[in-house]
Amino acid sequence: MNQYGWQRTDLGGGSFLPKVNMSRPWSPAPTQAMVAGPMTMGGRAAMGATMGKTAQEWYEAAGEAIRRYEFLLGQVDEIGSNSAIDAIELWLGDVGVEGTPAYRYNAVRYNYITTVAAEGVGAYNVRRRQSRVRELQEFNDEFTDSIERALQEYGTRRTVTTPGEAPEGADLTLPIIGAGAAVVLAIALLA
Repeated sequence: MNQYGWQRTDLGGGSFLPKVNMSRPWSPAPTQAMVAGPMTMGGRAAMGATMGKTAQEWYEAAGEAIRRYEFLLGQVDEIGSNSAIDAIELWLGDVGVEGTPAYRYNAVRYNYITTVAAEGVGAYNVRRRQSRVRELQEFNDEFTDSIERALQEYGTRRTVTTPGEAPEGADLTLPIIGAGAAVVLAIALLA
């Protein structure tokens, strides 16, 4: 043991690994709490980052976060200001730049589709994947707030109408006269 209370342990290497000296802190004999196993909440092991969720619940949360991100992405084009759209797209970033919402979405989507196909839903027992889902959920909350603020400030780009319904205040006199003239001309040519 050295002056800081660390024990030196010699870990022997295998046939292809060299011997490694590793330091670890000295620890007392295990207490009853240490050997009792993980605490439980609602019948599930409380494993820190899992917050009591099962792998299936993490998988479902990932799917929900992906769908929400994609929905929000479609809402960006409805904002009535190009500068607001540009600001949101700049915030979203690029899928190749780590730490951006686009990168996080891409990682969660990859895990949701590819990793689960290879490993099953149990792939969400890995805390890194759970953290990615949580981060995407947090980005989605910020994304929602940004879109709502932009829509309140700038409105929407266009008004959605049902097919066959004229927008409010539209004067249809000329189109109706033009359509009538086309019908009369077609009848005259066929006769």
